[in-house]
Amino acid sequence: MGQAQTQQQQDIVRVNEHLNYLQKTATTAAHHVYGNQEEVQFLVKCPKCNSQQFDDQLGRITNCFQCKLVFSVNDGQIQIKQDSTQLEDKRTSQMIETQFPYLENVTFYVNKTKLDPALIKDNVIDFQRLINNVLLPYFSVRQRVLESGIKFSIGAFEFRVVGGFPAKGIIIKQTQIYCYGYYIQETTRRVKILSRMSSQYLDSEIKSYFTVNPKENQIIQDSTIRINSQKLLILQCENASGKIDRNSIIESIPNVQNLRDVKLSCIKCPVQFSTYQSQKDRIKDAIRRAIIIPYFSGLTRYIEKGQILRISDFEFQVHMIEDHGLVVPNQTQIDIDIISPMQQQRIQQYRQNDQLMVSNLVPNRRSELHRQHAQQIEALHRLLNTFILLNENQQLLLSLRNNRTSEEQINQLPVRQISMEFINQHQNDDNLIKCMICLEDYQENQIVRTMPCWHYFHQDCIDKWLHKSTQCPICKTEVDIDLQMEEISMQMQQ
Repeated sequence: MGQAQTQQQQDIVRVNEHLNYLQKTATTAAHHVYGNQEEVQFLVKCPKCNSQQFDDQLGRITNCFQCKLVFSVNDGQIQIKQDSTQLEDKRTSQMIETQFPYLENVTFYVNKTKLDPALIKDNVIDFQRLINNVLLPYFSVRQRVLESGIKFSIGAFEFRVVGGFPAKGIIIKQTQIYCYGYYIQETTRRVKILSRMSSQYLDSEIKSYFTVNPKENQIIQDSTIRINSQKLLILQCENASGKIDRNSIIESIPNVQNLRDVKLSCIKCPVQFSTYQSQKDRIKDAIRRAIIIPYFSGLTRYIEKGQILRISDFEFQVHMIEDHGLVVPNQTQIDIDIISPMQQQRIQQYRQNDQLMVSNLVPNRRSELHRQHAQQIEALHRLLNTFILLNENQQLLLSLRNNRTSEEQINQLPVRQISMEFINQHQNDDNLIKCMICLEDYQENQIVRTMPCWHYFHQDCIDKWLHKSTQCPICKTEVDIDLQMEEISMQMQQ
C-alpha cells in the first residue's frame, strides 16, 4: 500500500513537471504585452495639406486621401516618400473613426525567407526568442491597430496577421498573442479555396487580381484573402503558403460544413504521460489550453479525417464522422485522447517500417509503381472532371428552369453609367467593354448593372436573364455569393 502511494506521489511530481514543460516550451502558448503602453490617438496631420489621416502605427506606406502625398508614419514620425511607385497601401479612403475594440487574441505568421538564420536551427524556428525579442517589445511601446490580413515589418522582420478576434482592433496587455507559424515566398502549385464560383472562373479572377496587385500576392492556409471585395478562405495550400503564378492550379470547393465535434488522438508526445486516469485528465486539460486552443484560436481551419496535425512537439491524428470540414473557434467541440506510451511506440515503429519498405524497393520497380500510380491519378482526374462538368451543366439547366431572382433582389444590384473614358481605357479587353449576353459593345451613357461577382451587363439584358435564373451568366455565381462567407465571419465573431 505504501509503495503504491509513493508511486502515485512520484507520478504527481512528474505530471507537474510535464505541466511546466508545456507552459515554457509550447510554441503555441499565448504571450502578453509587458510594460506600460503609451495610449495614442490614431490620427496624424498630412504634412502638405494638414488633413487628418489615419495612423495605424505600423509604418506602412500610404497616401493622403486629399492631396495624394505619399508618406509613411512610424511611431508618430512622418516620412515623405518622393517616389510614388513605393506605394504599398492603395487605399485612400478617409478614416476619421478612432474608436476601436480591444483584441482578445491575435495570431501572427513570420516570413521565413526574411528571418535571421540565428533564429533557425535544424530548420526549426525559435518562436520563443522571436516573440520575446521582437514582437513583444514592439507592441509594448505603444498601442497599435491590427487587422486580419495585413502585412507589416519590424526592422528586418516581416509579419502577417492571419487571424484574430475581433477581426480589427487594438493590442493591449490582456491580448493573447500567438506566433507559431511561418510563410514562404515561393510559388505554390495547388490551392483549394472555399467559393461557389467554378474553378475555371475563380482561377481566372484570382490570377488577374494578383497580376494587377503583385504586392498582395501571398496566400496562407487557413487564412482569408480579399479579391475584388470578396472574402475567400484558403482551405489547403501546397507547403501551407506561397505565391500564385500562371501555372498554379486553383480549385474551388463550394460546400464545406462547420464541424460540431472532433477528436484528436495524441500519437506523438515529447514526454511520457501518467498512467493514472486522474492525472491524465490534468494533462489533457493542459494540452488543450497550451497546444490545441491556441492552434485553432482566431482561425477557421480546414481538416480531413485521418489527417496528421503537427503542433509544437506533438502529433495528433484527426478522428471525425465527416470526411472533412471546418473547425470554428468557440463552436467546434474538440476532444483529446492520449494513447499509452506502448501504443505510441507501435505507431512510430509501424510508420518507420512503412518508410523502410518504400526506400528498399528496387529502383526499376519503384519507378514502375510511380508510373502506374500517376496514370491512375490522371485517369481519376479525367473522370472527376467529366462528372463535375455534367453536374455543372445539370445545375445550370435546373436553375434556368426552376429558379428566378426576385424583383427586390434585382433592384438591390447596383447600376452605373458607362463613360467614354472607361471605354477608351479598356478598349483592348472585350470582357470589359462588351456585354457578354447580347455581345454588343458598350456605348457612352449606357446603363449597366453589376452582379456580386463583379461581372456587369446591360441593365435590360441582365434583368431579363435574372428573371429566369439566380446565377451570373458568366461564372454561375449565385446572387447571394457572399452568404456562406458572411455566415462563417459571423460565427467567428460570436
